[in-house]
Amino acid sequence: MSENDLEITFQEPIKTSESILSSRPTGGICFLLGTDVADSLDPKIYLHLESIDKMDNHAKNTGKGRECGGFLLGWTGQDRLGNYLVVDKAIEAVQTVERSASLKFTHDTWTALGEIRERDFPHHQLVGWYHTHPGFGVFYSEQDSFIQRNFFSGMKYVGIVLDGGYKKMGLFQWEGALVRRNHYWLYGIAPMAGQVDIKV
Repeated sequence: MSENDLEITFQEPIKTSESILSSRPTGGICFLLGTDVADSLDPKIYLHLESIDKMDNHAKNTGKGRECGGFLLGWTGQDRLGNYLVVDKAIEAVQTVERSASLKFTHDTWTALGEIRERDFPHHQLVGWYHTHPGFGVFYSEQDSFIQRNFFSGMKYVGIVLDGGYKKMGLFQWEGALVRRNHYWLYGIAPMAGQVDIKV
């Protein structure tokens, strides 16, 4: 971790029962990327380490030089501390068109997502999407911006870009324009816990 990272504590994984899905996680590690000051934007964003691990494994297991992606499930809420957005699950997108510098979600991709949510995660909301930029860096292309603006617009959604797995990761939101978030929380226990080293 860099000197800008504030280490708090790891907590045990929270259960994702219907009642838990109305609260924010506690504990974890706070990351401040590229600045000494946390951004003042709402909502505060929480990422479960297992979801990052799932995105990282998806990237590693996809053919070399091809983009891949998927969807983020979790919940949003508001309490006395303000608004929050929790990314609890990462779901690999299926029936996509993957190329070296692009990823396309098809009608079948969205249909499969609906079926997975209904079957396996009925209490979770769709809170965003993720995709990789293998070897290209962490940024949003015009096509990425189009997807965020038209399908994941507003601060209740987040987009994540990974290049080289979790070690290079960026969080983006769309609120009238593209916003990169430099402040978020990691929580839970995952296989990579204790060796998180995220770069800007």
